[in-house]
Amino acid sequence: MDIRGSTDDAFLTCTVGEGVATVTLEQGALDITTTRTTRDNFLALLTELERMDEVRALLLVNAAAYPGVEGQRRLFTTLTDAGSAPEADRERLLSLEEHARYRILVRLQGFAKPVVSAMQGDIAAPFFGMSLSLPLRLAASDMSLVFPRVDFGFPPGWPLGLYLRRYVGQGRAAEMLLSGRSFDAETLLEMGLLHEVCEPGRLPARGVERAAELGRRTGPQLAGVNRCLSPGAGEILDSFNESLAAMREALHASSKQAAGQRRTR
Repeated sequence: MDIRGSTDDAFLTCTVGEGVATVTLEQGALDITTTRTTRDNFLALLTELERMDEVRALLLVNAAAYPGVEGQRRLFTTLTDAGSAPEADRERLLSLEEHARYRILVRLQGFAKPVVSAMQGDIAAPFFGMSLSLPLRLAASDMSLVFPRVDFGFPPGWPLGLYLRRYVGQGRAAEMLLSGRSFDAETLLEMGLLHEVCEPGRLPARGVERAAELGRRTGPQLAGVNRCLSPGAGEILDSFNESLAAMREALHASSKQAAGQRRTR
């Protein structure tokens, strides 16, 4: 995959300039988390960017439809529809989606160069949680954190809980996760969950500027800061397994509820 000029396909756009690789995610959230080929292509791209000497930092920008809240709603409509597929098949789909985010997060955390997130539009809770693992987060003024899973009786989605309490404390994190209400970019900035908010049209260029600033840091310096601030690999894995168990319990509960409703008809 030659991305020294640019790479365009149905999934993403990647351009390299000013020492920054800008990866724009073009499709809905389900493409990266429920399609193995798409997920693996994304991971392969990260590996190639990491090897390129001219790339000193990585900028992840989402197009307006990614990560799509509507995509999450479609996924959980399918997962909670007992008539769509046997429960075992729906559990496999759930597991695939959860494990994809785990693999991507671990890869981003191990990336040898700074990674910056630039978000716009509605961002589903699990994907905002992934951004909290990165050293720098920017957002357009139209960005909002949204909790689509709560409407279906499911937890908000890993890894938001793992990182959120590190920023806002256990009590505030619990309040946010249980309420399920959305939060706009300015509120998230005030809470320390974002570093900068700018006008939507300015977001990509500002993201490149900030990523280039981080890219001038040395590898050992970056790695040292990451070790000081990030959860350890064991804590990340434990929290993922706990979250996956909670998601499976919620799926089983929704299936039992659907079965009970059918019996009472």
